[in-house]
Amino acid sequence: MIDYGLEEVYSHISRTDSYTLGVVWDDCEQRDVASTITSTSTASPTTVVADSPDPELDQNFSIAISAGISAGWSEGERIGDCLVDNASQITSAAKRGVIDHGLGEVFEHISMTDQSSLGAILEFCGVQKDRAAESGGVLAAACTLDAEVAEISCQASGYNPVSTLKWTSTGDYSGKTGGTRSGGASWDFTVPDELIELEAKVFLEECEGSSCRTVETSVDTSVFYSEDLTVECELDVELEEISCQAIGRQIWPQLTWTSTAIWDQREDTPSWLFTVERLWDSVIRADPGNDPPGVTPGAAKAGGHQEGEVDLPVSPEIQVSLEYCKNSFCKNAETSLDGAALLYEDTAGLDRIMLSVPFDLNDPISGIIPMGETIAHAIPAGHPGMDLQWKDHPEGRPEIFASATGTIDWIDTQAFHTGAVVTDHITLGARLRHEGFDKTYFTTYGGLALDFAYELGDTIQKGELMGHIDVNPHEAGFMIHWEFGVLNRFSAESDARDIRWCPMTFFDETSRVVMEEIWEGTTNSFKDAFPYICSN
Repeated sequence: MIDYGLEEVYSHISRTDSYTLGVVWDDCEQRDVASTITSTSTASPTTVVADSPDPELDQNFSIAISAGISAGWSEGERIGDCLVDNASQITSAAKRGVIDHGLGEVFEHISMTDQSSLGAILEFCGVQKDRAAESGGVLAAACTLDAEVAEISCQASGYNPVSTLKWTSTGDYSGKTGGTRSGGASWDFTVPDELIELEAKVFLEECEGSSCRTVETSVDTSVFYSEDLTVECELDVELEEISCQAIGRQIWPQLTWTSTAIWDQREDTPSWLFTVERLWDSVIRADPGNDPPGVTPGAAKAGGHQEGEVDLPVSPEIQVSLEYCKNSFCKNAETSLDGAALLYEDTAGLDRIMLSVPFDLNDPISGIIPMGETIAHAIPAGHPGMDLQWKDHPEGRPEIFASATGTIDWIDTQAFHTGAVVTDHITLGARLRHEGFDKTYFTTYGGLALDFAYELGDTIQKGELMGHIDVNPHEAGFMIHWEFGVLNRFSAESDARDIRWCPMTFFDETSRVVMEEIWEGTTNSFKDAFPYICSN
């Protein structure tokens, strides 16, 4: 007050200091008004000497008062009547100021003497000067948004300086209540992410005693929905886990995670941790007339594609996608990870495997059921290998040989089945693990006779006899199911451990030519629908 005076002090002190000063100010004014009313209960106030009577001026003053008193005041008419009744006690200059400028601005245009004259009657009638200065407006709330920090700033206008203001908003949990002299006329609040909508509604309630009025305004917050989320993921090779996090303002209530490395999806969480369950190999296509580096000469022609192209496996790419939505408005974010580290140890510089057919070239098969067919094997996986068939074999049981040197890492027995029918014919399956190459490969031999002579951990050399095929009483001729692929670094229990590949680009030249000739002469129902050795 010493530095700025009573007129400006509230603009320079804290809310706490405003409150303490306001409390004492209100108390002093109430006592002063009560004293004035008591001392003048039988006469008009005479604290200021008024000018000579001027009926015309008083009439215009009365009109101005009627127009200037806010209709929102319950006591507005009473105050107006009181001012008109005591117009003779107000200086002519003060009355002209009210006529010219209205009660809301009159104190800015008249002298201190005239302010004292008008102020004394206002106080006598129960109104403070600063209350009159506000009476010319209508209660309103104006709000602005600082999008960078998600802060909304609001300012009230047209309020009664002695009233209580209560702020609330759909973008805030607590709101704010306070007297106008203690900072209640303004409100700044930060909208939490979970309350951000396309707009924030702000409500301002003004109360004087039991009389209240409310106004509402809206702040456009749709700018936040123009912001995109991004996805960051990390791969833990040892744990075979992927951890992902959505980056950005978390205002989207509907989140859906998916990935090519897992069957399930995750919803309504900004982060996702999952164990890799599957990997999809990508392929490149080789031109029929140009064998890619490292591929058996002529292998492109043997790949089994209509254009004569061949699938060449490349490192799998793991895709992770996030769909984020607000009601029906949705966006997508995605990222990818290189899955090569999950598949193989680093064996760069080592040679590719070279395969031979698993049968005697002097006792060749007579037909092939192709890899990838979905007639006898369900979509989408299809036939994971190929079936090598002999229509008849008068020399006895056909012999099966190792396609490459390897160690037996899996042996199992199972009942032969035709479609959904399981028979009583039991066969044996075995898998060879082939190491020392650019990848860890495998070959699987299904349908062997039970007199299999090897155990887990035994090593079998390329071309060495593995076993025989028994007569199957439920099927004409003889058949072995044969698969080729690579093993990755996953645990043995993982569904993503083995990946099957078309073997045609890995056969030696003699084996490849024999397989092509046999396929050319194959006639069965599978070939009509799947015209290539590898149709996957």
